[in-house]
Amino acid sequence: MKIKYLGSGASEGFPAMFCTCDNCKRAKLAGGKNIRTRSQTLINDDLLLDFNQDTYAHVVYGGLDLLPVKNIFITHYHEDHLCGHEFINLRPPFAVEAENMVKPDVFASKATIDFLQKDLDYALVTDEFITVHTLTPFEKVKAGNYDVTPLTANHDPKTEPLIYIVSDGEKSILYAHDTGWFTKETWDFLKENKPYFSLVSLDCTCTCDKISKPDGHMNLISCDNARNELIKMGCADENTSFVLNHFSHNGGYTYDELVPVAAEMNFTVTYDGIEIDC
Repeated sequence: MKIKYLGSGASEGFPAMFCTCDNCKRAKLAGGKNIRTRSQTLINDDLLLDFNQDTYAHVVYGGLDLLPVKNIFITHYHEDHLCGHEFINLRPPFAVEAENMVKPDVFASKATIDFLQKDLDYALVTDEFITVHTLTPFEKVKAGNYDVTPLTANHDPKTEPLIYIVSDGEKSILYAHDTGWFTKETWDFLKENKPYFSLVSLDCTCTCDKISKPDGHMNLISCDNARNELIKMGCADENTSFVLNHFSHNGGYTYDELVPVAAEMNFTVTYDGIEIDC
């Protein structure tokens, strides 16, 4: 599978819009890979993970082509992961040849679908343009060429957040954004089923915090602990790529500063536009 990280930042991006902290100043000064839009990831050109307020920027600047995207999986309804009113652009007059467009299938938890439906109703986006599917945690669904299994995330509970196992029949990845230390139910599922992952993408929003983050988001310490746990239970090994993603300016490190630290821990650090084959 080919995984392209279109955006690699947390909810405020990096640097943050109104922030004047030293971390944001260093990122602005360094530019390039140190500038992060909100997290969104594309698998093999046809499966999209999240649909946030930076999707348009990813189309015009990041090379995202939405025409082949048949399936969109939403982790939760925070706006840096779901900006539902943008789906208005599926219908005329915003898409003047809408009959030639692929009608996307959108998958998410019940709470997130309920939240999305309000935007779709307001924007007059009907079943003619989009199909929504409510996911049940730990129940695998077929989406095109993929089997996708939603797992429960340790994040804002009212959103019923999900992380995902995505498999193309040969390789499987674990996409774990946004989440803190995995829920007991998710660890139990992984321990019982033992899926093997070629790539594991871990939330590192809090990056250099010195205390292991139990809830909401993770950092270098908890990402390393999660890797050790996955290896111990047989879901990963020395051939698995472990990737850090979803960075906040509050985490401390710019991209350039984090890369050597992460390399010592054998982690790959994402940046906007990075492509990884697994």
